[in-house]
Amino acid sequence: LSLSPPPSLSLPTMRLLTALTPLLATAGALSLPSPIAKRALSTVSTHPIVQHNSYTAWFAEGEASEAQLRELVVQFSVFSNLFLLAQLNKIINSPTIEGAREGKEILANEIGVAFKPKRKKSDTAPAGNEMNPDFVSLEGSIEGGTYTHRAAHFEWLCDVGESLGLSFDQLGKRRHGSPATLHFFDALFD
Repeated sequence: LSLSPPPSLSLPTMRLLTALTPLLATAGALSLPSPIAKRALSTVSTHPIVQHNSYTAWFAEGEASEAQLRELVVQFSVFSNLFLLAQLNKIINSPTIEGAREGKEILANEIGVAFKPKRKKSDTAPAGNEMNPDFVSLEGSIEGGTYTHRAAHFEWLCDVGESLGLSFDQLGKRRHGSPATLHFFDALFD
């Protein structure tokens, strides 16, 4: 997976891609823990909106303005924070203990419990605002994992937002959600 943006990308797009690179670089390393998760990924990845998405095709051209990038990050941050509620609801209403546990793994990882890798990479937790990719794994289990603020997904979005001039108060709150973002989130409860 090459993450070097082509030279034709606008400066705001390059800044966003640079901020997102640590997240994107590890996306291919995900291992799904269960048949349920594998089936869900297969369903989502083959859905027509994923396969033929005009927005992502446009975004890939690299012509997004800084205002459009900020709006993307704001909406993604709103969804990311609201997703915590949806995931908790899924856990509470899970029909099986296995489903509840899988949901807890996802929720705990979202809020900053690092997956404990199958093979140890590093014992050194990141200090301050640093992120140590050898400490945070994308596979394994949260069982025995370590919590750190910097591993929380919303904190990563705050870093991206900061690179675009957005403050914490401008990110992640429901009041910042567009009607489309809120409709998408609210549908998770249907």
